[in-house]
Amino acid sequence: PNRIRAQAQGLLVLFTLGLGMLIGAQIAGIVEARYTPDAARQFATAAADKAREIKDLENLRASVIKEDLALLNKQISQLEAEKDDLRRSELKSIEWTPIWSIPALFAAVVLILFVIVFREKSKQKLAD
Repeated sequence: PNRIRAQAQGLLVLFTLGLGMLIGAQIAGIVEARYTPDAARQFATAAADKAREIKDLENLRASVIKEDLALLNKQISQLEAEKDDLRRSELKSIEWTPIWSIPALFAAVVLILFVIVFREKSKQKLAD
């Protein structure tokens, strides 16, 4: 009925954006952890270490004399290149097919259930 339509929409939003997002995030975390190999974690740790080194060197820029600034900038550029290589290696080592296919299959199952459960009644049945 029209008088409870807004309440029904609110409940739908709660389910889809509240519970749906909560459940989806938990499942995605489990799937990602399962299909992220140790090598990818090691690359991520090494890249984070490089990022800390870069930050430390950038903090030294203000206290370095002009003659040493070019060398410092060169070191920072080299560390940034190494960090980028580590990030690329991390992304290459992750098993992406199951990370994307498992949630896609889950969404397909939900779609099928939705179509089955929320099938619109025919006008002839409503007239009876």
